[in-house]
Amino acid sequence: MRPQFVPLPVTPEQVELPPIEEVETPAPILTDEEKVIASIRLARQLVAVWGVYKKTLMVCRAVAHIYGVRPDDLLGERRFARFVTPRQVAMTIARDLLGYSFPEIGRAFGGRHHTTVLHAFNKFHDVVAPLVQATAGQSA
Repeated sequence: MRPQFVPLPVTPEQVELPPIEEVETPAPILTDEEKVIASIRLARQLVAVWGVYKKTLMVCRAVAHIYGVRPDDLLGERRFARFVTPRQVAMTIARDLLGYSFPEIGRAFGGRHHTTVLHAFNKFHDVVAPLVQATAGQSA
């Protein structure tokens, strides 16, 4: 029979740990408005490349990339705050950029009810619509 390793108990007095330094939290890399602008630009590029094929999915992929989440998270059922805002921004961009109806966007985003899309549109339309118009002539 092999001998088993039995760790010896270590008391805090025996181990000297360095003090934890308080570090200021870094500023976010992009502001919320910059994320929306970047999402719109990337969505325009993806939609232009892919043409008619799954435009809503391309908008979803663009927004997910900018916000640092997976496209499946935006299409899924989870309601975590880190997924809700990008999902609502993507729904609003899909409405403003592509002109799809609320039921079409709801079906594309995981079978959501059209009133869910309407809520997202009402929440972010004031932010997204001017940016869609402002970035209309810009390609990059």
